[in-house]
Amino acid sequence: MADVYLHSRLTEELLKELKSDIDINIAFLGSQGPDPLYYTGGTEYRTIADNIHRYRTRDFFKTMVNYVKDNNNKTTFSFLVGFISHYAMDVFLHPFVYYNVGIYHENIPSTHHMRGLHLKFERTIDCRQIEKELNIPSRKMNLTNKYYPLKEAPQDVLYLMHHTLKQEYKVSNGYTMYDKSSKAMYKTLKYLVTDKTGLKKLFYKLVDLFNKKTDMFMSDLSLFKNTKKYDFHNDSKNIWLHPLTGEEFTSTVEDLFNEAKAFALYIITKVDQYINHNKKVNLDNLFTDLSFNSGKECKLGMDFKYFNIYKK
Repeated sequence: MADVYLHSRLTEELLKELKSDIDINIAFLGSQGPDPLYYTGGTEYRTIADNIHRYRTRDFFKTMVNYVKDNNNKTTFSFLVGFISHYAMDVFLHPFVYYNVGIYHENIPSTHHMRGLHLKFERTIDCRQIEKELNIPSRKMNLTNKYYPLKEAPQDVLYLMHHTLKQEYKVSNGYTMYDKSSKAMYKTLKYLVTDKTGLKKLFYKLVDLFNKKTDMFMSDLSLFKNTKKYDFHNDSKNIWLHPLTGEEFTSTVEDLFNEAKAFALYIITKVDQYINHNKKVNLDNLFTDLSFNSGKECKLGMDFKYFNIYKK
């Protein structure tokens, strides 16, 4: 996935071109997709988030879109627009991320050097983007001031997520799951990720000394980053490979962002026609069952073979 800032920025750019009446703050919440489920620390929540990323994305979006059509208001539609934006960003950026960081498995020693790299790489992509666009050090950014401003999800969003999770994953407590998760994400971003002085990062490094297995390091939560030690955006246009297929690319993060924008704009325009203008749209053709992780059809799985781990 991209990280919080880049996801919200894609949604922000999309809203400049969409004519629909959209609540930008709710769209920013939607732009985080299923990622809030990662912020509670529970295995059940993480498994659901992983499944949304990996399996049956066509069915997931068909259920979500049809729910919004039947329960259409500014809140549900705004959230849906953001969620589709998240999907588009992941489809295009995730292959680049996985090529650089691999996949860590606790029980596979040959992957142990990949531990924690996913969050580290994505958060530093975000930090570099903040520096480029805002011309400020990323450590000065508080994401909850603009790009994740809602302390809790609106009730209509909770009903939407409850219905979708129940329909697609037989989850009986989707309302509560997303409610807890969205609140946890807000608190994490506000109190743990924001780190103007770098003192939090120093403390997190001490905590990391006692954490030897989980696929993240606490110190990588912090926005206090050195973004100059590696070309995290591939601005030099080095060749990288799709981790599943081996296809060659030289795309930069900016290139991938623009591709995701065009892809999302097409889907959202069609969804808008379907929901708000009662046009006939074939959702099976619109949502082509692409994995959030590989950008390829879900049925192809995640047997990634092509890596060039950026931090040995």
